[in-house]
Amino acid sequence: MSSLDDAISRLNQPIQSVQVNVIKTPILTCAVTGKSRMTNRTYMEKKAEPCEGETIEEKVKNFQNSYICKEASKMLRGGMSVADVRAILGSSDRELDDETARLYLKTNGSRSK
Repeated sequence: MSSLDDAISRLNQPIQSVQVNVIKTPILTCAVTGKSRMTNRTYMEKKAEPCEGETIEEKVKNFQNSYICKEASKMLRGGMSVADVRAILGSSDRELDDETARLYLKTNGSRSK
């Protein structure tokens, strides 16, 4: 069989399905402003480590739900209310009171004030 016949034979064969593994990039959305940013799994697992009594998946999910962006964190730590921060940086559809925001700050950032 010539190389041309071989090539035609291969082209006439049914196409085999190819499995592609798509790794979805994790997204963090600020509970205060609603702004989102991409992150990576290692970062989220590192941030979730201080929580105890949960699986790593639960810890990561809790971190994602309580994430507050850097700008909003600085303002809240500076004594501003959630309403004040939202007026400056933008607002999320999520309801969030000042007390809950202070709890969220404990799981965000390297400092706990």
